[in-house]
Amino acid sequence: MNDAYAERTGIANAGVLLAEQYAQAFDGVAISGDVPRCPTLAEPEGQSTMGGAHARQHLTLRARVAGHPTFTVGWASIPEHRALLRTHGCVAEMYRQRFGNQTFDLDEIGYQRFFDRTRSFFLEQGFLVDVETRAPLTTRPPPDLEIRRQRTPAFLLLALLLTLAGLVAWLVLLR
Repeated sequence: MNDAYAERTGIANAGVLLAEQYAQAFDGVAISGDVPRCPTLAEPEGQSTMGGAHARQHLTLRARVAGHPTFTVGWASIPEHRALLRTHGCVAEMYRQRFGNQTFDLDEIGYQRFFDRTRSFFLEQGFLVDVETRAPLTTRPPPDLEIRRQRTPAFLLLALLLTLAGLVAWLVLLR
């Protein structure tokens, strides 16, 4: 038994083991698109999950090329024995919410193969697998709208200053 194993709690160890099994099962798998993306199940952070409160492990598709976004496509929870997987349509919708009109290029057929295989993996582990078909509602605006909102206060401040300068000039001319 190695020292890291001995220092972690039971739930944290089970999460690490699940992540290792997932990595072995999906070694060499990549979903094509603008860049190939590889599935990764995150290990729990730290030695304890605080009794399972921090046990959720994110399932992501990491780009093989730096500078491209990572897609979070689901999660697994050891204490709940549950996993959630997002459909291609759901991931595409989440991408549009976050990146606006930037092109979403993730092969739908390759993703479906990955999705089915991942679902089977979790079912074989005894997990209940939920499927998310729609992106959760978000209050975060697309990036182009967010930039316009950031500029708005500066524009309003400038308009206020010009109005005040005009008012002062008008009062000076009335004397």
